[in-house]
Amino acid sequence: MEEGKRNVKRVVRVVRKKPPKPPRPPQPHRGFSLDAADEKLIKELAQLAMIKRARIERMKALMQKKASKAASSSSNATLFGMIFTIVFFLIILFQDTRKFGFTKEFGYLKE
Repeated sequence: MEEGKRNVKRVVRVVRKKPPKPPRPPQPHRGFSLDAADEKLIKELAQLAMIKRARIERMKALMQKKASKAASSSSNATLFGMIFTIVFFLIILFQDTRKFGFTKEFGYLKE
């Protein structure tokens, strides 16, 4: 029997106490009780506010769309102006070379 007692292990459970829950915060005070006409007025005001907010968002989206469109057209105009300037200078340069002509050393020929 002594051998049987030696192999038996005791399981000890440690019971920990949970800390007490903190008290709940006080509930906010309820507003005044409104009659049906006042509730209807508040609902209408809220609906008008939502409509106004939606209109403002649409206007902002439209303005952003116009701004992006203007930016892309201005970049196209800038590109067109740059190409026009390059062609203009090439025309002037080639007119000058035809008028006087170049030698192999890229000097002007005297006529």
